[in-house]
Amino acid sequence: MIFAVIVVAFVSFLAHKYSHKKLIISLLCLVFLIFMWFQYRHFYKVDDITFTVWKTQNGCYIIPYRYFGLFLPQKDYVNISNVGSLTIFIKDKSTLLIFYDRTDDGLKTINCNIKRFDYQEFLPIGYKKGNGGIVLPDKIENYFEMDSILQAKRKQCIDSFPFISISAGTMSVNLKNTK
Repeated sequence: MIFAVIVVAFVSFLAHKYSHKKLIISLLCLVFLIFMWFQYRHFYKVDDITFTVWKTQNGCYIIPYRYFGLFLPQKDYVNISNVGSLTIFIKDKSTLLIFYDRTDDGLKTINCNIKRFDYQEFLPIGYKKGNGGIVLPDKIENYFEMDSILQAKRKQCIDSFPFISISAGTMSVNLKNTK
């Protein structure tokens, strides 16, 4: 509501000062910039790393630094779908451990392009990166064994390292800091 009042006041101010054509162009530029900036962008600090979590129409971007750009990042990001979720553990100042969670979209949107840190990715058992396809092990016993190993690794990381856990669908974020 307050935003609408500000926009109306701005438009009326410009209407007196400029022609209608310039007014429309200015207003469209202003609305575009505001729309680009406020697409669910939040900053979270985990120990010494600040993460930007930016939910856009192209998915949710997790960037391991404060990102103020108007356009999507070209490097140093993890992109998941808008219903996806993941947990990033900070093993040390230069290594990230990224655990992706099962999602309804079959992990079709996973793009990890991080250059600033070394990283390891952990997909849920039965998922294959790239095409988002589900690839189950030959025997169901192998699936449960492999899944229990992955869950044990995740629990070990939860107990040992600081982390940020992000659910893009609800935009809920959980943090664990050591400092």
